[in-house]
Amino acid sequence: QLVSTTEAMRLRGWTLVTKVIHLITIHAPPHVARALELAPETNVHELQRLRIVEQVPLSVQTAYLPAHLCPNLEENDLTSSLYRLLETRYNLRLWTGQETLRARGATQDEARLLQVRKGTPVMSAERLTYSSTGTPVEYLESVWCGDRYDFKVTLTRSL
Repeated sequence: QLVSTTEAMRLRGWTLVTKVIHLITIHAPPHVARALELAPETNVHELQRLRIVEQVPLSVQTAYLPAHLCPNLEENDLTSSLYRLLETRYNLRLWTGQETLRARGATQDEARLLQVRKGTPVMSAERLTYSSTGTPVEYLESVWCGDRYDFKVTLTRSL
C-alpha cells in the first residue's frame, strides 16, 4: 500500500518527528530527470529530511519534486506529511509507486545524521511515485536503519 512515512509511523503507533535538513531548487541530476521523465536541466526541489522516532534517528529521506508541480514549496510546513501536502495544496493525487530496496553501508553523511558508524548496514530505498494521471511526481531516496525498521511486502501469485 502506498503510504507516506508519516502514515506508516502512525499505523505502527509511533510518534514521528521530522527535521528538515535542507530544501533547495536545483537542475535535476541526470538520474532524477530520467526517473521523473523530465528534460535535462529541469528544476526540481530537493528536500532532505531526517525522520526521528522516540528521539532516535530512523531514516534520512531525500525527495526530488518537479518544481513546476509544486511552486513555492518553501512556504509550507515540511515537517509533516509531504504526501498530504502534495494532495491538498497542489492537487496531486498520489496513486501508485515503484520501490527498489537494497542493503548497503551508510555513507559518512548518512552515518552522521543517523548517529551510527560509517559503513553500518542500512536499507536503501528508491521510490518513484506517480499521480492518478500517471505523471511522475516524486523520486525519493531513503536510507533506513536496518535494526530499527522493517519493510513488509505482500506477494500474490497469479496463475
